[in-house]
Amino acid sequence: MNIPTALPDDLRWVLDGSPAVTYALARAEQGPSFRPVFVSAHVEQLLGYAPVDWLANPMLWEQCLHPQDRARVLSNSARLQTDGWVDHEYRVRHRDGGYRWVHDRLRLLPATAERPEMAVGVWQDITARQRADNLLRTVSHLTAGVTGEAFFQALVRHLAEGMGMRYALLGELTRREPRRVRTRALYMDGGLVPNMSYNLAGTPCAEVVSNEPCLYTGDLSSYFPDDEMLHEMGVKTYFGVPILDAYGSVTGVLAFMHDEPREVSATERAVISLFAARAGTELARSRVEEQLRLTDQVFEGSRDAIIITDADSRILQVNPAFEAISGYREEELLGRTPRILQSGQQGTGFYREMWQALNENGHWQGELWNRRADGRTYPSLLSVSAVTDHQGEVTHYIGIASDITSHKAAERQINYLSHYDTLTGLGNRRMLEEELDRVVRNARGVRPVGLLFLDLDRFKNINDTLGHDTGDQLLREVAQRLQEVAGAQAMVCRVGGDEFALLVPERDHDRCARLARQLVEVVGQPYKLTERPLVVTCSVGVAMHPRDGNRREALISAADTALHYAKAHGSNHHQFHEPGMTAAAAERLHLENDLREALRRAEFELHYQPILDTRSLQVLGVEALLRWHHPEEGMIPPDRFIPLAEETGLIRPMGAWVLQTACAQAARWRELGMALSVSVNVSGEQFFGDELPRAVRDALARHRLPPEALTLEITESTLMHGSLNIEARLDDFKAIGVRLSLDDFGTGYSSLSYLKRFPIDTLKIDKSFVRDMVTDEHDRTLANTVIAMGHGLSLAVVAEGVESAEHMPLLRQAGCDRVQGYHFSRPLPARKLTEWLRAFRGNTASGPDGGTTGAAQGERTD
Repeated sequence: MNIPTALPDDLRWVLDGSPAVTYALARAEQGPSFRPVFVSAHVEQLLGYAPVDWLANPMLWEQCLHPQDRARVLSNSARLQTDGWVDHEYRVRHRDGGYRWVHDRLRLLPATAERPEMAVGVWQDITARQRADNLLRTVSHLTAGVTGEAFFQALVRHLAEGMGMRYALLGELTRREPRRVRTRALYMDGGLVPNMSYNLAGTPCAEVVSNEPCLYTGDLSSYFPDDEMLHEMGVKTYFGVPILDAYGSVTGVLAFMHDEPREVSATERAVISLFAARAGTELARSRVEEQLRLTDQVFEGSRDAIIITDADSRILQVNPAFEAISGYREEELLGRTPRILQSGQQGTGFYREMWQALNENGHWQGELWNRRADGRTYPSLLSVSAVTDHQGEVTHYIGIASDITSHKAAERQINYLSHYDTLTGLGNRRMLEEELDRVVRNARGVRPVGLLFLDLDRFKNINDTLGHDTGDQLLREVAQRLQEVAGAQAMVCRVGGDEFALLVPERDHDRCARLARQLVEVVGQPYKLTERPLVVTCSVGVAMHPRDGNRREALISAADTALHYAKAHGSNHHQFHEPGMTAAAAERLHLENDLREALRRAEFELHYQPILDTRSLQVLGVEALLRWHHPEEGMIPPDRFIPLAEETGLIRPMGAWVLQTACAQAARWRELGMALSVSVNVSGEQFFGDELPRAVRDALARHRLPPEALTLEITESTLMHGSLNIEARLDDFKAIGVRLSLDDFGTGYSSLSYLKRFPIDTLKIDKSFVRDMVTDEHDRTLANTVIAMGHGLSLAVVAEGVESAEHMPLLRQAGCDRVQGYHFSRPLPARKLTEWLRAFRGNTASGPDGGTTGAAQGERTD
C-alpha cells in the first residue's frame, strides 16, 4: 500500500477549513504505524516547525513530546486502532526549546479502494488556559493540606515557577515596626532563601501596602532609586498585591519580580488575588495559633474569628473579631452551640464528615456558609482543632474562622474571565463553543440554527492611525450595536481582535439573511469617536445548521470560510456558506503548498531591468524582480503569489533567496567588468523582521560585494507603518553601507516629514505618473514636483515606466537623474541582460533617442 502524497478531496475539505492546526496521517508499510501526509500552516505559528519538517521526519512528533507526557500520550495513541479515536492533552516542544500545551483530537478513517487507512486530527493551543488551570490546581492543593510556613514557601515557589518569575516574596507587616516587612517566604533563582526584613520606604512594596495592586515594568531604578536590592537583582518587572485580613486591613504583600520586562495578564492577576486572599487567611490563622499559646491578649487582638467550646461543643469564649464578623455579642453565645451560626446551606452529611475528621485526626479545615446575627449569610473558611489532655481525652475545641467573601469574589472573577471578553462584556470563544454545542445538541439535526461571523473591514488601519484606545472604544460600540440588532434570543460573542459571532437558534435562511443585512447596515453607520465621524464597514459570513453541518467544528469552519469569501470579494456585505467556497479555499491552499515547495524545487528566478543615467545613458544598475515558473501552470504573475507569500510569512525565506541570488549575480557582473549596483525590493514583512540586517551582511560578505553596490527598495507604505523602530532599522542599514531607495513614491500618504527624517538616498517616482506625463499635464506637473522636491532634499530621483522616446526630453528638462522602463528593456534573465548590456554599450548612439531600444526584444511580462 502506498502512502498518498495528496489528501482525498473529501478529507481535505474538512482539514482545509479548520481554524486550528489540522493534520492527516496515513498507514505506512514500514516504520511507524502511521506517518504524516498533511499538516496545516498553523503548525509553524504554534510550534515553530514548518509543515515540511513534520512531513520529512515522521518521528518529529514523538521526539517533541514532553518526557513526562510521552508514556501517557503514546499509550493513548495506541488505542486509535481499537477505539477509532484519541482525545487528550499534552505538552509539545517548540522549536525555541520551550513547551506548548495542545489539545489533540484524532479520528480514524477506514481504508477505501481509493486510499489507505488514514486518520485526521486537530491541535488546539491551550497553553494559556493550562497555565491558569495549573495555578488554580496549585492553590487548591495548598489549601487542602498545607498550612503555616510550609504553605507560604510552597505558595511563592509554585506561583513563581508557574508564572516564569525569577523572584517572589510573601511579606508580613510587623506590629512593632509597621514600616518594615518581614518575609515569610522568599524565592530567588530557582530556590528558597532565608527570610529577611527590610524597610518599606522607597520600595514598590510601600505602594502595595497602600492597598493598591502595583505593576511596574522597565527601568525600576528611575521609580525607586533608593531601593538597592532591586538594583542588585536587576529587576525590570514588579507586580505586587496587598494581603488583607478579614477587616480589609493590609497585613502583608505578595510580590513577583523578573529581570526582563513582561506584562501580567488579567487572568494571572485574578489568580494572584485569589492566592493573596488565601495567604491573608493563612497569615491570620498562623498568627492566631502562635498567639493562643502565649497570652489571652493575643486572643483578644486576633483579626480572625476565634471560638472556644468545651468537649460538648458549648461555647465558652469568642474573641472580638468573632463578634464583629458574626454580629453576635459574646454574652449572647455563651453556653450555646455553634449551631446558632448555621445557614442551612450544608446538610447533615457535611457536619457528619466534619465530626468524623475531628474524631479521627483531631483537626478539620474547610469552607462553609454561616449566618450573621442580622440573618445575612457569608462564606467562611473554618479551621477546627481538638485540644486533648494528658490522657488524650478531648477537653476543648478551638475554631478559627475568616470571612472569605473576597476569596469567593475572586473565584467568580476567574470564572468570568474564562467565559467573557473583558473589553466588551460579551461572551468569548469558549462560551460560544459551549453554547453552540448545547444548541446543536438540542436542535437534534432538525431545527435550524444560524451562526454568523462578523469581521470589521480594515480595522488595523484604525489602530495604526487613531490609536488602540480609539480602536477599543470602537469595538465596544460595535458590540452594543450588535446586541441591539440581534435581540434577546441571540448570543453575541467577541471571538477575536475585531471578529464577532452571533448564534441565533430557531432562525431559517431568510431570517438569517435579514439579520446579516441589518448587521452590515448598522455597523456601517458613522461613529462619533473623533472630531470627524468615523465610518467602518464589516463583512459577515453565515453558516446554517443542519445544512452546513451537525457539529460545532463544521459550523464554525463554514461560517469562517464564508466570512473570508465575503472579505475577499469586496467586503461590506454578507455571504452564506456554499460548497464551492471550499473548492476555492482548496485551490488557494494548493497554490500555497506549491509556493512552499517552489524554493526547494528551484522554481524561482530573477529578472533584471536596467537603470540608466538620464543624460549619458550609462547603465548604472539593475533592479531585481522575482519570477515564478510553476511546473504545471507556467508563469505565475507576481501580483498573484507575492500577496500570498506576505500573508503566509513565506516572503521572508523568499526575500532571503532573492537577496543572496541578486548579490551573487552582481558579483559575477563585476568579474566581467560590469560594475553595476543591484536593487532588491524589501517587503514590509521582511523589513520589520529581525533577521534582515544579518542577511544583508551575510550576502555582502559571502559574495565579496561592496555595500554601496546594493540598494534596498522600500515602499512608501512600509515607512508609513508608524512603528517606532523604523528609524532604528534604517540606521542599521546605513551603518552597513547599503543604499536605500523609496519605491512607488506618490501612491501612498506622501509626506515631506519622513523624507526629511529618514536616511533615504533615492526617490523612485511611481510609473503611473511617468507613463502618462507626455499626454497628461497634471501627471507631468506631479512628476516635475517630485523631482524638484527630491533634489531639494539631496535625493537622487529615478523615473520608472519610461516607455517612449518622448519621455526623455521632458525628464531631462526636469532634471531627473535616472530612468528605467520598457523604452530601454523589459526585465530579462541574467544571461539575456548580459547580452543586452554588451549590445547596448556598442549601440548607444542608435539607442533611445535614435529610435532603437531594448524594448523591441520582447513583449511585457511585468
